[in-house]
Amino acid sequence: MLIRSGKRSKIQEALETPFDNASNDFDNDDTQKAVEEIDFRQLIKDPTGFPNRIDSSIDFDDSTRTFTITPTGDNFTYWIRGHPFTVNSADSVIINDTEGIWYIYYYQETLTASQTLWELDDPYAFISVIYWDSTNKKGIFFTEQRHPVSMSWSTRDRWHNTVGASKEIYSFDLINYILKGDGSLDAHAKVGLDNGILYDEDNVLDIVHNNTPTNPFEQYLDPHIKLPLYYRAGAFGVWRKVDATDFPVAYDGVNPIKYNKYDSGSWTLTNCDDKSYMNIWVFATPNINEPIIGVLGQLNSDSFTDVVGEELSTVVSKSSAVKDFTFLYKLVYKTDTSYTNTPKAVLYDFFNVPFITISVINTTVVGAIQKFSFGSDANAGDKWLSHEFENVSGFDVPAIVGYESELRSVYFNNKNSNIDVDIEVYKNGITAGDKVYTLEVRNSKWRVVSGLPVISFSPGDKIRVYIKKISGTANDVISQIELKIIDDTPVDLSGNT
Repeated sequence: MLIRSGKRSKIQEALETPFDNASNDFDNDDTQKAVEEIDFRQLIKDPTGFPNRIDSSIDFDDSTRTFTITPTGDNFTYWIRGHPFTVNSADSVIINDTEGIWYIYYYQETLTASQTLWELDDPYAFISVIYWDSTNKKGIFFTEQRHPVSMSWSTRDRWHNTVGASKEIYSFDLINYILKGDGSLDAHAKVGLDNGILYDEDNVLDIVHNNTPTNPFEQYLDPHIKLPLYYRAGAFGVWRKVDATDFPVAYDGVNPIKYNKYDSGSWTLTNCDDKSYMNIWVFATPNINEPIIGVLGQLNSDSFTDVVGEELSTVVSKSSAVKDFTFLYKLVYKTDTSYTNTPKAVLYDFFNVPFITISVINTTVVGAIQKFSFGSDANAGDKWLSHEFENVSGFDVPAIVGYESELRSVYFNNKNSNIDVDIEVYKNGITAGDKVYTLEVRNSKWRVVSGLPVISFSPGDKIRVYIKKISGTANDVISQIELKIIDDTPVDLSGNT
């Protein structure tokens, strides 16, 4: 840098002035560049978060409404917009006795509790979200929000508001269940769950079974899940919790199981009608003490098809800030007071896609057609399928008020392990130009295929399915094909509406 004779530039002096970076987190060793580094960190608002989550532990005490964060060693460090803060002892904050969501975070050096909605580019190091039940004086939801510093706030914000949380593939499989039992055994109402991994943006949460859960993200999952159940109450729809039992339903052992009835602007926990169906919606969450939760459905009917058609968006809100939940299953239960098992209920069916309307091709004729054959020639006997099973005119997409529905998956149930078929899906017409995709099914007894092209259907459109046999033995059979129309809008379970 050019320096005028007899006068030194302030920048030059700053460049030549040593800056001791041995005991801090700066990269530069002169004062000028250290200042520029501070300005750059403030500009990009990064890093923010906790470099090592296990350096601290968090706890919430219902009796005193006190949240506490404690170093697990000598201290822990958090960052806000490129500036590190070190905490050497336990730090606490008390929430007010006010219903709803409480956000816990550091603002500079101050541990703060607030009900004001936050944004990811705010100058806060977020720690936890608590839902406080002011009637029963307890926190019914207590989440992990100490995210690492590896992901920028803008990436987290985009992920948070578009994808939300997601599960690792092959995680959280249902186990140890019996479908459509006769209600004589408790096992007819129970279901277990495999361990799994929840990805909450850059937080990776291992959710595991333990007979006596003590550590974060441990829960009783196997041989059957002990599932806390959430429902809405009153005119304001505040959230309430039914403590976990051996059965993932709300029951009293005498009456039919309960559902979350919404009527005349108010929610109640209400007995189902006898001999009827209802849903339990299951989610994986960052809830520290009980990460797998259930939400009671709001629909009760003597029609299985009606209950299966319950929309996820009617059960949980889409509008609040907490979007760190991922849908796992819709459990469909049938309740009957003549059952002799403890909850007076059986697990009737389950689904792992939060579709809003189900169209099962052969539901209405399953008794008459149970199975169909391609004929004695292994490569002949192609079939057109529709709601009437062989009606080339196709069937209407159900009317879905406020949505344009999309065909996202085809479920294929093949009772012979050697049969190979192509499933061709058409929209409205039956010519080659009307075909939207072909699904190849090969050597599979049961195959669930996802990630198919997103095809938009409006109410009144026609869907046609053409089954073409490729190879197999004579008289191979297909017992069921299902098309699912789903609503793919992200949802969450907070209480803010």
